[in-house]
Parts: sequence; structure tokens; C-alpha cells
Amino acid sequence: MAETLRLYTCDAYIEELVLEEEKAPMTRQQKKQERVKARIARDHYKEKIVTGEIQVSGLFETDKDLIEMRSKFTQAFFDTFSDGFRMYIEGNWHLANKILKSVHMLKKMPDGPSESLMKVMKEHDFKAPEDWPGYR
Repeated sequence: MAETLRLYTCDAYIEELVLEEEKAPMTRQQKKQERVKARIARDHYKEKIVTGEIQVSGLFETDKDLIEMRSKFTQAFFDTFSDGFRMYIEGNWHLANKILKSVHMLKKMPDGPSESLMKVMKEHDFKAPEDWPGYR
């Protein structure tokens, strides 16, 4: 039997980020040095995550960019999507579709994960297959 893979998503509006001001023009050598410094810093950060020194889940409460990108999402949005996803997993696709449609109203724009689930359910006329294992 195949192992079930758990998938996590993160809702974010990148448009909410304030970009840093552009720096003065750099020479080719300076650009290369900046790329190397950035790569070293990124690798160091990844290492802290892998070793458990940094807990990624905690960044959702402390990282200013993550906080800003997620500021437009309400708890009602998260709760509604969670309910719809649970109905999808449980095989109650008629109700899942109804709930996931309301996610669009809460978000005031299309929601990619909801649309993806609704597309799959529509292909089956919003009825889970008899042998539905709760994943695809």
C-alpha cells in the first residue's frame, strides 16, 4: 500500500510586501559578491531550520514579511477552507463543494486550492468514488 503524503499550503499575497529601495548600480564583480553572500546566508538559514534551531511554524507569528503577506486572510477564511477540505477528505463532496464555494466570497477573489478541489469533484459530479480513500 502506498504511503499517504501530507501536503501543506500557505496563503499569501505577495503584493502586500513593500520592496526595498534599489541600491546604487553595482559592478559585475559586486553583483557576484552579493549573490555569493546571499547564497551563504540562505544556506546558513536552511541549516538552522534542518537542525531545529529555527521552527518554521513560529515564523508565521514573528517574520514581518509573512505576517504582512497573510494580513488579508481572516480566521473565517481559514476555518471555512478547513471545513471544506475535511468534507472533501471524508467523501462528502456535495457539501465540500458548497463550503469551498463560500471560500471565494470570504477571500473576495478565486482561491487556487479550493478551485483545484472543486475541479476534481466536478469531474465526478460531486460524488466521491465508492472506494474513495480520502486522497488522490
